[in-house]
Parts: sequence; C-alpha cells; structure tokens
Amino acid sequence: MVASGIAQLLGESDKTSIRIVVHEGREPAANRSELKRPGCASEFESVHGLIAVPVPGSASLEAVRQYLEEAVAAG
Repeated sequence: MVASGIAQLLGESDKTSIRIVVHEGREPAANRSELKRPGCASEFESVHGLIAVPVPGSASLEAVRQYLEEAVAAG
C-alpha cells in the first residue's frame, strides 16, 4: 500500500500537497482510487515510485490523513 509512515505535516492551506512513496512491487491504483473519495486527484510517477496528491481546499485534509494512517497500519 503506502510507505511505512507519515513523515511530516508541514501545515494546512488551500494548496496542500502530499507525496506518497510506493515501494517496489506494490500497486498504486488502489491508493489513487481511495484518494478520489475525499476529492483528490493524483498522479503516479513510476520511475521514483511517487504518488503526487494535490489536496484542494474543498477536500478534507483530515479525511486524507486518516485514510493514509489506516493504509500504513494495514501494511
């Protein structure tokens, strides 16, 4: 699923961005699909295994954070 933990939340604004490290052998599609629920688009950069997630002001950063924490806990 996602990386082994949430490294740091620098702050919340109308232009919050999140980067998720996808470890080799993991499939990013499920994460990207789940991130659409709170209204976040995403892009996957396969060379470095990164999902870029711009979180719009209309989306709940707390909902995104909760999903990511649950995904990390699930492995």
